[in-house]
Amino acid sequence: MEPYKLIGRMESVTWTPPILTFRIERHSGTVNGSVYAEMQCWDVDCEQMSANYNLSNSTQRLVGTKQRPLKVDPMAKAIANAICRGEKDDRLKWISRTEAKVLITEVISGAGAQQTVSGRRKRFYTALQRELAETGWTKRTNLPVFEMKPSTPTKSN
Repeated sequence: MEPYKLIGRMESVTWTPPILTFRIERHSGTVNGSVYAEMQCWDVDCEQMSANYNLSNSTQRLVGTKQRPLKVDPMAKAIANAICRGEKDDRLKWISRTEAKVLITEVISGAGAQQTVSGRRKRFYTALQRELAETGWTKRTNLPVFEMKPSTPTKSN
């Protein structure tokens, strides 16, 4: 850490010669969209000229506004209905009569913290698969494409 970053930002400063202990708010997570800053605890030994970051005493501080929880079930239900009915929808791209690609950025925007966005999208796909479970539509592995599998005829004796 550069010395200029300490000016006016050190908190809970204690001096127990030769150790200076303090906490400082670090914003590396906020660069990636997080609303939390890390509160780091440092011990500086002025005799040994060394500084140690104490990970076990570090915490997080809310520095931004958290996004409201997103209810993905109603969204999944609407998309599932559009898929089952073969309807035109801006959130879907029809590849064929039996294949529909979900345009995830039209369903859940990429705005916000990456962990939040990826979690929301994962929950959406899980809910959509649950909605489509009994309809014959299945999700392709590792793709946002749902396809209608033809039913296999049963043999009669």
